[in-house]
Amino acid sequence: MAKRTVEINYMQGNQACAEGAVQAGCNFFAANPGSPYNEILKEMAKRMQETGGIFLQMEDETSSIASCIGASMTGKKVMTATSGNGLSLMSDNLGFALASQTPCVIVDVQHAGPSMGQITRTAQGDIQQARWAASGDYELIVLSPWSAQEMYDLTIDGFNLSEKFNVPVLILADETIGHIFEKIKFRKNIVLVNRHKKHLGQGLNLSITGFTHDGEGNPKPIDPKAQADLVNALSEKISSNLKQIIKVEEQNTQNADVVLVACGSCARSAMDVVLKSNKEGLKTGLLRLVTLWPFADEEVAKLAGKKVVVVELNKGQLAREVKRVLKNKVYSLSKTNGELVTPSEIIDFITCLPAGRKEYRA
Repeated sequence: MAKRTVEINYMQGNQACAEGAVQAGCNFFAANPGSPYNEILKEMAKRMQETGGIFLQMEDETSSIASCIGASMTGKKVMTATSGNGLSLMSDNLGFALASQTPCVIVDVQHAGPSMGQITRTAQGDIQQARWAASGDYELIVLSPWSAQEMYDLTIDGFNLSEKFNVPVLILADETIGHIFEKIKFRKNIVLVNRHKKHLGQGLNLSITGFTHDGEGNPKPIDPKAQADLVNALSEKISSNLKQIIKVEEQNTQNADVVLVACGSCARSAMDVVLKSNKEGLKTGLLRLVTLWPFADEEVAKLAGKKVVVVELNKGQLAREVKRVLKNKVYSLSKTNGELVTPSEIIDFITCLPAGRKEYRA
């Protein structure tokens, strides 16, 4: 069977990601086994066999993304999956995909790090790495799901964005979202972005290189103008289309005295606080960042004048960006012990703000 026919299913976030990839037209998947993303690999092995796609179990992350890039150049829609230090191993070839403008989707289900860390514990420590993993100047797209439903939805969106802008797209989930089980509603009449240009194997004569090159792919290793033109093109194709790319969700931000900024599983706890605390007279709001990169500067800037609390599972990587945008005080509630931020911890933090508390660490 080519696609699922059941409209609603109960499945894990990682499984939902795999299903989203298939429905987005993914027909090539390569990865090596690992936690906490292994369910994606297992599901893709089954679904590629069912849909006539190609599944490769590779020996490491370097070869996984390399094979995806090669397959993408032949016209395949490709995806790989990894976690933590696996993304580090992909960084060089991620740069090649950026420079050669090769579409691909990379799923990073984050675990506690650095390095191998605790592979069964949740974290959001790859937010800055996802943006700056490769060398040089460029822009890429990073999406952050907060539910199993969004593991499905954002994977489809990620493929479309990757194909539209010829850029690698990262799905940056935390372990909690990768392993959560929830009801999934499959989309009907999915609109897909597909490549229409000829590709390798179909008569296209094109030089593909990681070196600086011109619009025809001709290497220009010492040409100053070609270097500037390439860097500007890689950046501007994203920066000039922010309204098509950036997605956030807001809950009661205009009327709130305290606005929580969060993504992934932290946003679930933050939403619980907003829904419950407002009933008790505590005016809180939530700005959930669905798109992490490019960063939602314009949306965050609207919070100027309010007390802003950034809730995250790292040592303030998201707070760093919020502080860059805002001039008013930004408070950081962060945990790095591999455990979720609970609603009660957020409420306790908020109630301490008048006393000048600026940070929480666990």
